[in-house]
Amino acid sequence: MTVNYQDAHHLSITSDPVNEPVNMFEDQVTFEVRDAYGNLETVTKTVDLSMLSGTGTPTFRQTPTGSDITQIDLVNAGSGSFYFACNVAGTKEIGISTTGLVATSQNATISGIASKILIKLPGQSFVNGSGIIGPVTAQQAGTSFNVTLYIVDSDNYVVDTETGSRAIDFTSNTGNAPDGTQPTINGNTPDVTDVLNWSDISIGFSAGVSDNVAIILYKSGSGVNFTASDNSGSPTLTGETSSNLTVNPAALNDFVFAVTTPQIDGLPVSGTNTLTARDVYQNVKTDFDASATPVTIAKNSGPGTLSVKGLHGTSGDELNQADDFSQGVANLTSLGMRLDVSAEGTYQIKATVGGTDKGSSGNIAIDFRTAVVSNPTPAADANIDASASNSDLSLSADVSQGELTTYDYNDDFQIRWGFTNNADGSSLQQTGSSGDLTVSGSVSYNVPAATLQAGSAYSYFFWWVENVNTTGNVTQLTGSPITSAKQRLIVNPTLQTSGGDVSSGSYAPGGTDQEMVSLQFAPSPSQATIQVVSLDFQKTGTATAGDIDAFHLYEDNGTIGQFDGADNLLASLGYSGGSTVSFSGFTLNAVASGTHALVTVDVNSAANGSHTLGLNLGDQGDVGVGDNVVNGGAGAIQKAAFSNIGTGGDNPLPVTLISFEAHQDRDKIVIQWETASEMENEGFFLYRSQEDQTNFRQLNIQIIPGAGSSNQAHSYQYIDTDVEENITYYYKLISRDYNGQVHENGTVSCAIVPLPETFTLRQNYPNPFNPGTQISFDVAEEGHIRLVIYNSLGQKIRTLIDNRLYQPGSYSNITWNARDNQNRRVANGVYYLELLAPENNFRQVRKIVFMK
Repeated sequence: MTVNYQDAHHLSITSDPVNEPVNMFEDQVTFEVRDAYGNLETVTKTVDLSMLSGTGTPTFRQTPTGSDITQIDLVNAGSGSFYFACNVAGTKEIGISTTGLVATSQNATISGIASKILIKLPGQSFVNGSGIIGPVTAQQAGTSFNVTLYIVDSDNYVVDTETGSRAIDFTSNTGNAPDGTQPTINGNTPDVTDVLNWSDISIGFSAGVSDNVAIILYKSGSGVNFTASDNSGSPTLTGETSSNLTVNPAALNDFVFAVTTPQIDGLPVSGTNTLTARDVYQNVKTDFDASATPVTIAKNSGPGTLSVKGLHGTSGDELNQADDFSQGVANLTSLGMRLDVSAEGTYQIKATVGGTDKGSSGNIAIDFRTAVVSNPTPAADANIDASASNSDLSLSADVSQGELTTYDYNDDFQIRWGFTNNADGSSLQQTGSSGDLTVSGSVSYNVPAATLQAGSAYSYFFWWVENVNTTGNVTQLTGSPITSAKQRLIVNPTLQTSGGDVSSGSYAPGGTDQEMVSLQFAPSPSQATIQVVSLDFQKTGTATAGDIDAFHLYEDNGTIGQFDGADNLLASLGYSGGSTVSFSGFTLNAVASGTHALVTVDVNSAANGSHTLGLNLGDQGDVGVGDNVVNGGAGAIQKAAFSNIGTGGDNPLPVTLISFEAHQDRDKIVIQWETASEMENEGFFLYRSQEDQTNFRQLNIQIIPGAGSSNQAHSYQYIDTDVEENITYYYKLISRDYNGQVHENGTVSCAIVPLPETFTLRQNYPNPFNPGTQISFDVAEEGHIRLVIYNSLGQKIRTLIDNRLYQPGSYSNITWNARDNQNRRVANGVYYLELLAPENNFRQVRKIVFMK
C-alpha cells in the first residue's frame, strides 16, 4: 500500500513508564506507528530520540550493552524499541519524533542512589515518591509486631537494585518498662542479655524492601518512634525517624495502693489516697474499666475488724463504675472511702478481682476520733521573762468538737508544762500541771510566777494541752498531747550587740552612703526573736549640720560592713544639729547570730575639711527593743560600748573638692581640680586606668604639692599626653596628708574623640535631683565660658564657672549641690542653668528641678 505522508501518522509509546536506577539500562521502551484512527502502520523512517524535560544527561541504546544512539531507522516496520538512562535522578519526559509524524512522549522515572532507610509501621503503606503514609495501628505491651524497611533514594523512590543483607543499626526513643523489662528486636521473645544494643542486626532485602522485622515493646506510652541506619555498607544509609506509635498496656495484672497514714476511724479518708491498675510490666493500665471488671476493697490484716464504706456496690466496698478509674487511677479520697475499725491499730487493705487478690496496701495506722485543740496562746517560740517581779503566765487554747458527731464537754483536760535546755524538747523536766479543767469551748490557766522562776536555770519552757480522762465518744490518745506539737517558749532571752567601725578613716565631701559602723545583733538562745526598734547614737567630732546631709540605717545583707545592693534600707534621717543621732520607727528582728545592721553617712560636697565626725553607742539604754517578751520588759539586753566610731576616733575631712574634671584638648587630656579647703594636705597623686574600677596605675612620679592647711580655694592641673583616640581613660585623684595617710577623692573619665562642631549645654543628670546633679557641655572653639544658675525670678543663685578659658572639647562632672554662692541650701523648685560663650555669640539655657 502506498503511504500518503500528508495523512496524519502518530508515534505512540506503548510500554510502561521506565523506572531505572541512575545510569542503568534495564527496562526497554517500545513505540508504534499508527494512523490518525489508531491503526498500526508500517513505515520507513528515521525516528529521533530526545529528553524533552528534566535534569541531567540522557543516553539512548538499542541494547543495554550497545553503543549510544540518538535515532532509530524504521524499515517497513510499524514499531521500534530502545533503552534509556540518565545520570541524575528524577522524572524525565522522553520524546520521539521525526518530520511528518506527530510526536508523543512519556514520563520516565530515574531512581537515585540509595541514601536512606524508611520504616513502615503496622497500618501504614509505602508509595514511591511519597514515602511512608497512613495512620499507625496501636500495639500492646509485650506483643510482637512487624515493621518493614525500605531502602530509598533522596526522592523517596525504592531502589530496587538493593537485594541481599545489610547490617542495620536500630534506635528508638522507647525505654525499659517500669519493672525493668527491656525492649527487643528481630525476635518473638525477650533477649535479656543485650536487648537495647540494637546494632549490626542482619536484615535481608529484596528489590529494596526488607523481610519482616519483629519488635516487642514492654513500656506503654504514645509517641514511640524508630530509626534504622547502616553505616557499614556501601553506600552508607542514614535512618529517617518513623511515625509515632502508641503502645497500650498489657492485660490487668495487679493494683497498687497509696494511702496516707494515719487515718481516723469512721471518717472519709484524708490526704492523697489512690488505687492504680497496672499490667504485668507495671505500666499504668489507662483503659481500665471498673464497670467491666469490678474491684472489691477489703481488710487484709489488722488487730480488729475493718469495713470499707463510701464506694459503690451493695456494701459500699466495691469500685464498679466506668468512671471510678481515670487514666487507670482511682481517687479514693474523692470517691469518699471510709475505714471503720473495731480497734485502734495498724491495718492493711487489699483489692480483689473475681475472687483473686490483686495487691494490698502498706501499713495504715487508724486512730479513734478525738477532740481538736487549736490556737494556743502564747504560740511556739514566744519569749518569756521568768523573773520574780513578773505576774503569772497566762496559757490558753481552744477545744472544739472537731470531727466528732457528738461531744461531752465534761471530759477532763489539763494544761501541763516543763523546762529543758534542749530546743527539740528532749530531756524535758515536767514541773507542773493545771489539774482537771472544765471545757467551755476553750481551756486556760495562769502559771504562777513562782513556778516560772524555776526556769531561770533553763533555756526553754514547753507547755501543752492533754486529754487525761475520757467518756462517751472521746478516747484518750495515750501518752500524747492533743496539740500537734508542744509550744516552745524561750526563757529570759537576751540580746547581745557588738560591732565596730568600718570607715576608711575619712569621709569624702559629696559622697553618699559612706560606711560608718557595722552592728551585729545576737539573741540567746538563737531561737529567740527580739525586735530592735530604735538606736540612739551619740554624735562626736566637730562636724555640723552644714557638713552632714543625712544618716542611713540598713539591714546588712550583702558583704558585712560594706554598703552594697543587697542591703535593705530600714530608716533615714537628716541631720540638723545636736549630739544625738536617733533611728526609730523601724523593726529589725534579731533571730540568729547573723543579723547585722549598717550605718552610713552622706557628706555635703561643701563640707568643712577641718571638721571631724564620729558616732558612739555607749550603754544599754541606747538600744530599744519591742514589746515581744511575754509578761515582762526587755531588761536583759546586753550591748557592747563603742568609743568614737572611726579609725582612731573622729574622722577628718582633709580635702574639700569644688570640682574634679577631665577634658580633651586636641590630642591630649587635661585633668583639673579645685579645692575649697585643705587640711594638713601634702599633695596629690593621679592614677589612670582603662577600666572603671580596677587596674589603676600612678601617673605622676613626683607628688603635686598641696596647700597644706588652708581655707582658700586652690586650682590644680595635670596634662596627660600619652593617650590614643577612641579609648576611654579613667582618672582617680588621691591626696596624701603629712602623716602619710592617703585619701581617695573621686574618679572622672575622658576619651580622645572628634572635637565638637557646635557649642552644646547638655541636660543635667539626674533631673529632678537631690542632693547633687552633674552638668556637661561641649565647646566648639577656644573661648571663655560662664556657667550660671538662676532661680525662677531670674535672680543669680550660683556661679559654677566664671569666665574661664576653655579649649575645644567635651566637659563633664561639673557638680551643683543645690547650694547658693553663700553655701546655703536652696529651696525646692525650678531653676535655670545658663551656658555663655560671649566671644562666640553662644547662649543656651536648661531647666533643672531640685526636690528634697
